[in-house]
Amino acid sequence: MKHYYYLLFLLLLSWTLIHCGGGGGGDGSSGVSGSQDRASQERLDITTLQDSFEGDTLIEEIPKISFNVSASNGLKRVFFISDHDTHEIDIPLSSQGETTFSHIFSFPLLAHTVTVIADDLKGKRIQKVFTKNVSSHARQWKIVSGRMDYLLSASGVAVDAQENMYVSDTGHHRILKITPSGETTVVASGTEVVEPTDIDLTSDGKILFLDGNKIKRIDGSGQISTVLEGNFLRAFTVTSSGELYFLQDIYLKKFDASGNHTTIAGNTMGSVADSLSAAINVKLVNSREVIVDEARSKIYIQEGPSLSGQEKIRVIDGLSSDRPIRKWYEPITASVGMAVDSVGDFYFLSGSKLLKNGSEISFDDRYNNLIKRMVMSQTGNIYIVGYETSSPANAFILKINKDDGRISEVAGSMRDASLNGPRHIAIHPQNRDLYVSDSEGHTINKITSSGQVEIYAGSKNNAAYSGDEGSATQARLNSPTNLAFDKNGHLYFVDSGNYSIRKITSGGLITTLAGTGSMGFSDPSKIRFLNILSMTADPEGNVFVFESNGRFRRINIKAQAQDFGSNLQTNYIIDMISDGDGNIYIADRENNRIKKITAAGSITPVAEINQPKALALDDQGNLFVLQGSDQIQRISKDNQSVVTVFTSSDGIFEATDIAIRGSSLFVVQPRAVLENHIISK
Repeated sequence: MKHYYYLLFLLLLSWTLIHCGGGGGGDGSSGVSGSQDRASQERLDITTLQDSFEGDTLIEEIPKISFNVSASNGLKRVFFISDHDTHEIDIPLSSQGETTFSHIFSFPLLAHTVTVIADDLKGKRIQKVFTKNVSSHARQWKIVSGRMDYLLSASGVAVDAQENMYVSDTGHHRILKITPSGETTVVASGTEVVEPTDIDLTSDGKILFLDGNKIKRIDGSGQISTVLEGNFLRAFTVTSSGELYFLQDIYLKKFDASGNHTTIAGNTMGSVADSLSAAINVKLVNSREVIVDEARSKIYIQEGPSLSGQEKIRVIDGLSSDRPIRKWYEPITASVGMAVDSVGDFYFLSGSKLLKNGSEISFDDRYNNLIKRMVMSQTGNIYIVGYETSSPANAFILKINKDDGRISEVAGSMRDASLNGPRHIAIHPQNRDLYVSDSEGHTINKITSSGQVEIYAGSKNNAAYSGDEGSATQARLNSPTNLAFDKNGHLYFVDSGNYSIRKITSGGLITTLAGTGSMGFSDPSKIRFLNILSMTADPEGNVFVFESNGRFRRINIKAQAQDFGSNLQTNYIIDMISDGDGNIYIADRENNRIKKITAAGSITPVAEINQPKALALDDQGNLFVLQGSDQIQRISKDNQSVVTVFTSSDGIFEATDIAIRGSSLFVVQPRAVLENHIISK
C-alpha cells in the first residue's frame, strides 16, 4: 500500500509540474501563470481553523480545511498528500454551481508537509502547501533522570554572554546548549548536522558551526542554513561585526556580511618562513585554528606539523593581507585551543599544558594529555574540551574560574550521575512511577512522578549475586536489563550477569524466580539460562524468556518452565511486551517483523519493521516500536497504519528502550532517561 501511495504522489507531482509550470511561489503556492490560472487560484479558499503548521505544536490532525467554490472554476476533486499518505475526495457542486466544502481529516503525527491539490473543472491544477515547522521539536525533550550532556567525540565549544555553552557533539551529530545550571537541550540534530566540529556565536546570538565542507548557521527559530561552502575547510571564527575568518587548505580568508571573499594569508608559491613582510606571502601548513583579537587588530593561526615535524602559532599584526606575519610560539604539541582575554593576554594549549603568554599555568591535568580545544567566555572563564584517557570517545568540558583558578567539570562523562548506563524501563501499573535498570551501575532505580530518584534494588557500582528473601535495597545485582510488572505491582527483571530472572514483590522483597547464578542450559532440578535476550511478564505473573540459542520459555508463578511458541521461526527476539489481555508482542529482529502471540500460543503477524529493537503500548492499545536506535514507529491498534513518530532529527540517538505513560513517551539513552509528549491535547 505504501508503494501505491508513493507512486500516486509521483504521478501527482509530475502532473502538477507539467500543468503548472513546476515553479513554487514564495508563499508555498505553485508558480502558476496566466489570468485564468490566477483567477482559479483566487477562487480557491483554503484555510485552517488553527495554525496547525506553525511553531512546534504537536498535532494529530488538520482541524478543518474549507473550500469556497464558484460555478465557473469549481473543483471536482481534491488531493491531500502528507508525508506518509495520499487521499482524494470528489467534490459535488450544488445546483447553483457553488459549494462550501469542509473536511476534518486525520494525518499522521509529525507530518512535516501537507500538500492540498485542487483539480478544477477545466483541468487546471491549483496547489497549496502547508509546512509544519518541527525543526526545534527536539527542544521539547525533558531530562527525567541522568544527563543528556553525554558527549561523544565533542569537537568544539562556544560560550555566550550569559555563560551558556554551545557544544558540537560530533559523535552524536548534534549541537547542545548547556546552561550554567546544567540544563541541557538539543539545539540542532538530524540530517542537517552530520559531523559538527568548530563552533562560534555571532553578536546577535546565532550559532555558526563547521560541518564538513560547509559553515552553517542556526537562527533563533532553529532553522539551519549554509553560510558558505568550500573544500578543505578547517576552522573559523566570527567577529563582532559579523565578518567570518576561515581556514581553507593553505589559506586564511575573510567573508564579510556583503558576501565578499578576501584572502588574508596563504599563497601556493608562498614561504613557510617564520617571519614575512606580508601575510599574503606565507604558505600555511596544516592550519587548524584561527582567532581574531579585534581590540588589538591581531590574528592568531595555529599550524599543525610541518615537514620538519614542528607545530607553531603565527600572529598577523593587522587584519589585512599586507600586514606582517610572524611566528609567535613554537613548538606546541597535539592540542587545539587559543584564546585572548580583554587585556590582550594570550592563552593556548600544548599537550597537557595550559600556557598564558608562553608561560605555563598550574593546571591539574587528570585526563592525561587528552585536552583538545579551548574557548574563553566574555567574563574571562576558560572552557576546555577533552577526552577520557580510558575511553577517548567520551568527552568532557572543564571550566577554569577566572577569579580563583578553580577547575570544575561542567559537562560530559566524568561528572557524577544518577545513572551510569541505563538500559531498560518499565512503568508501575498503579502509581505510574518509572523504573530503570542501570546495567553499568548494577542497580534498578525508581523515578517518581515528581522526578525524585532512588535506588530500588542493588548497590551502585557493586556487582554481585545476593540478597534473596530479603530487602531488594540490600541485594546485589549484576548488570540488570529487561523489566516488567504484573497487575499486582510485582517487578520481574533479568539479572543478566547472574543468568537469572528475579522478582521483587510490591513490598520490596527480592527472590530468584529462575536461574542458579551461573550459565547453563538444563538442570534436573532447576531452570538455568544461557544469554537472555529478552523477557516480559503477563498480568498474572507468568514470565516469558527468550535466550540467544533460540529457546523461548514460559515460567509460571510456581517457577515451572515450559517451552513456548514453537512456531516462532526466529532465533532473535530482541524485545517483547504483554498487553492487558495476556497477549505477547515480540520484536523479531532476525526477520524484521512484529508478531503477536496469544495466551493459547497462536502467532499472527502485526507489521514489518526494519531492525525492531524495543516495544511499548499506550493506553489505547497502539504499539510503539524503537527501530534501530534512532527512530520510533507507531502501529495503530487495528494494525492498519504504521507512521514515524520520532527520528534522529528529533534528538533520538543510541536509544535502548522506550515506555509510554499517558501522553508521554520515555526514551532510554546513554546516561539518561528522556521524556517527550507524543499525543496532542
